[in-house]
Amino acid sequence: AFHNCSCSNSADREVSRDFCDQSVCEQKFIWYFVNLAISGIFGGMSVIPAILITLRSVPPVDRSISLGFQGFLVSLMATLPSSVFWGWIIDKSCVMWNTVCGRGSRGACELYDTEKLRLMTHLTYGIMRLISSIPDIAVFYFAKDLLLTDYQRTEKTELK
Repeated sequence: AFHNCSCSNSADREVSRDFCDQSVCEQKFIWYFVNLAISGIFGGMSVIPAILITLRSVPPVDRSISLGFQGFLVSLMATLPSSVFWGWIIDKSCVMWNTVCGRGSRGACELYDTEKLRLMTHLTYGIMRLISSIPDIAVFYFAKDLLLTDYQRTEKTELK
């Protein structure tokens, strides 16, 4: 029998090819899902204000090209390189690589260090989310008095 990539010589150690008991993970999964949902909500809260600020700060004739250019920049700087970046992060946790016979070149990963993979992906995501919130905080600070809708402009004019 095998345990932790080595033979299990202990008589009391039980090894099975079946999946592990998942009932111990239910509580952790619930907390993980709640954390993921909350971070997704807070991460998405800056999208609509960013679009409104863009629409209010650009002349009406240039709004469509401005939104298109903004989408292009997001694709160019985030969406396209993200698969390469996350692939690199995942590859860093590989413990055993498959080798292609006859060529000696590295193939697909056969075994991952799951603890390292978990830490690297979640820490990287958290750090990136933290860094990306800095401009959101700056925009909130500098644009807090910006009138984003016509309703706000009318209301502010009536108060004067």
